[in-house]
Amino acid sequence: MAEAARLMGDENSQALRDICSARKRAGAEVMAKLAVANIGADVLYILTGTRSTPAESQLSPRAQALLVNYEATDDAGKKHIEAAASLLSQRQRAGIAKKA
Repeated sequence: MAEAARLMGDENSQALRDICSARKRAGAEVMAKLAVANIGADVLYILTGTRSTPAESQLSPRAQALLVNYEATDDAGKKHIEAAASLLSQRQRAGIAKKA
């Protein structure tokens, strides 16, 4: 908490502790400091409950395509995809997967 407060330009971390524990409300100045401090706080989420970066956009293009295909299948297709992924990941963990 002290490090986050320091990155926000505050010497005392008590105000940030009070905000995080809901003893105090964060004002616009604190939100602005959070936005520029680059400490991983999603200010839009804090204010609205909507993430500024949807989880899907954090996926690689291959993972996004896999997810789209998965969602487009019926229940039987989903079970096959899940079974294949489980089997292949177990093989990889066991060290018996072929190198691509």
